[in-house]
Amino acid sequence: MWQLLPLNEVYPGQDSPYAASSSCAMEPVFIDLNAVEDLRGGLTDAEKAALDTARASARVDFEAYRSVKRSALGRAFARFKERGGLKELSRFREERRDWLPDWALYRALHDQRQKSWRDWEPGLRDREPAVLEQARAQLRDAIDELCFAQWIADAQWHEGRRAANSLGVKVLGDLPFMVAEDSADVWSFQRFFRFDATVGVPPDAYSKEGQDWGLPVPRWDEMRAQGDPWLHLRASRAAELYDAFRVDHVVGLYRTYGRPLDKSAPFFVPPEPAQQKQQGERILALLG
Repeated sequence: MWQLLPLNEVYPGQDSPYAASSSCAMEPVFIDLNAVEDLRGGLTDAEKAALDTARASARVDFEAYRSVKRSALGRAFARFKERGGLKELSRFREERRDWLPDWALYRALHDQRQKSWRDWEPGLRDREPAVLEQARAQLRDAIDELCFAQWIADAQWHEGRRAANSLGVKVLGDLPFMVAEDSADVWSFQRFFRFDATVGVPPDAYSKEGQDWGLPVPRWDEMRAQGDPWLHLRASRAAELYDAFRVDHVVGLYRTYGRPLDKSAPFFVPPEPAQQKQQGERILALLG
């Protein structure tokens, strides 16, 4: 088994895949530019210089790598589009229709506004259908380019996984406990989260204050009442990408520790041990 950290696209300005901007989209920084068919001529001198600087650093400069790959993939997409390649994307987009359209629109809007979805115009923030359709029309090119990058990342990942499997190596992925508040998931499924508190862990032998992870608190009861669409989506995507996957912070599925923004008393969701046991077993069975 070859165990990996999450491959999820990371929240803007972050490096940790445990604060992801999507539970389904892959992080484009992992794309091998040398294997991108439409990137004829390779990298520009400026891109090569930026990579040389990043590689010489003692710490990984994720934003430098992302900047180079965004630039190069943008040129590759332009050539892909020129040769009529958008039709090649149609099957991928149809197969990923349960998450790709919302994610691509979220990313295009976020790139344009450079701020959390909670600070967008009310129509976009609250996902009014007519406003979303207008935004999709206005941002069609940006959305197509984002889908192109995901198509490349997905194809390269599956090629790599097949190569590993052919050598007898199974790929063990990682399913993060939660995504960032400023994420495509939370924007799409707002009714399943509360925003008056953040997820963390209680005080223990390592920290007398506990930890505040700054992640949104899930409304587990509301998810269950609606058939757990978000959990099913995550489990389906993880099963598609990996031979098996680790479920991060399992105890948090049984009882989630919430820290109110107003500094009032922390709480567990659900509050009672019997409810916690029932919830954790239900969610683990669903993810399995």
